[in-house]
Amino acid sequence: MLAPTEAVTATTRSAYDDRFVLRDADGTPLSEVAYALQRETGAFEYGRTDAHGQTHPLASTSNAENITIFLAE
Repeated sequence: MLAPTEAVTATTRSAYDDRFVLRDADGTPLSEVAYALQRETGAFEYGRTDAHGQTHPLASTSNAENITIFLAE
């Protein structure tokens, strides 16, 4: 007879596919602002925030990574 197994709850994420909300110094979302995201690999993604200051969803990755965001002037 086999021993019962214990349920294990995963606490780590299997994929990262986030978006960001860009805000000014007062905390107000920056709507319709052009930006460039530089991923940890050095690759750039370009976009424009929506009415709520959100960026586009970043492509899914299996590991967390550092992102640098540049705003257009």
